[in-house]
Amino acid sequence: MLSYKRKYVHEKFYILLFFASAGVAVTLLSNYIVPHDPLVTNFSQILKPPSLEYFGGTDQLGRCVFSRVLSGAKNSLKLTFIMTMIVSVLGTIIGILSGYFEGVIDTVLMRISDMLLAFPGTIFAIVLVGMMGPSLVNTVIALALQKWTKYARMARSMVLTAKSQDYIVQAKLCGARTPKILFTYILPNIISPIVVLATMEIGHTMLSIAALSFLGLASQPPTPEWGSMLNEGKDYIQTAPWLMLVPGVATFLTVLVFNLLGDNMRDVLDPKE
Repeated sequence: MLSYKRKYVHEKFYILLFFASAGVAVTLLSNYIVPHDPLVTNFSQILKPPSLEYFGGTDQLGRCVFSRVLSGAKNSLKLTFIMTMIVSVLGTIIGILSGYFEGVIDTVLMRISDMLLAFPGTIFAIVLVGMMGPSLVNTVIALALQKWTKYARMARSMVLTAKSQDYIVQAKLCGARTPKILFTYILPNIISPIVVLATMEIGHTMLSIAALSFLGLASQPPTPEWGSMLNEGKDYIQTAPWLMLVPGVATFLTVLVFNLLGDNMRDVLDPKE
């Protein structure tokens, strides 16, 4: 029974990994596969419903909605992956140092973390972007300034548990230096939960970027982005519902796939299962 359950978990994980990889591949190749230029207007094709020529219909300026969704995914995914990698590495390093050395270092870093977490993530990003100026890059920076705290707190809690284990104590007694203990004994034992968190944060980050773009604080026209497309389409919800439906479904499926992938990755990597 246990073997069957493990097989089912692995099969589901690989299916989700395939969909996530396929989605990333399509967005990376979007410049070569988009049927129309996402920035070119065509006033003779305004608000055309989905058809063989325009898979997702056209918007109020005659632009291909499907092409704009693909191009918008490339912009969002690229910045999301870069931000996730930087934030996960930075947050993990901070958490390891805080948990291992404790004392003043731990107190200072965790109090900074507490101050950042005191603000709701979206409100915090709105305030910072308002001060720095609306742009996709500034939005990612604003989100990153708070997201590192999740990785830092997770890494810190696991390091506090790991450093009291017998194998760490024995390594110290044998004269192992701190860098060797951190990178040889501690890091390999905490990396799996960090990877799971990073995977789940990809979907959450894309959703946050879309939300801020919807408010006009991230991507600026005419750059295609899912949130800004939803904002533009809300005025045509009754006459041209595909303007919101296509980017809305794309956002929903992307967040769903990466959240499920992270959840199943946790089951695959968890040795207790």
